[in-house]
Amino acid sequence: MMTSEELKKIAFFSTLNNEEREKLLPLLHEHRVPAGKEIVREGDPGRRFYVLIKGHAQVIEELDSHRAKLLAELKSGDFFGELSILDEGPRSASVVAHSDCILKFIIADEFKTLLLDHPEITLKVAQVLASRLRNADKEIRELTLFNL
Repeated sequence: MMTSEELKKIAFFSTLNNEEREKLLPLLHEHRVPAGKEIVREGDPGRRFYVLIKGHAQVIEELDSHRAKLLAELKSGDFFGELSILDEGPRSASVVAHSDCILKFIIADEFKTLLLDHPEITLKVAQVLASRLRNADKEIRELTLFNL
């Protein structure tokens, strides 16, 4: 079982205090995935938020039936699917285990209940998501800059 101190090392939960992390711990479920297997598939409904505890994974976007683009490499402590637990929208990319992986996941409905019952946690999660969105906006701006 994961501890509150281990949970604190994960950026998504780092702003939560010990009491808030303790409320989250019972919601974490374990999932083991062997190397080469998909963890999530692009286009599927997103109902889980994942934290990679051990191993490496790759985030891949399918361009067509013969080509794919590597979007990111994930390592221990990285997380994905944070938007899916809020809107349950389709996955924007697939995540494939590059090595044997141990993950923890939170089911959307359980997380939403926690957020409704504890607005202080909701605010901190919103701040983390806002920070990630701000960083993504910055990256998009840098990619779209051109010389006049």
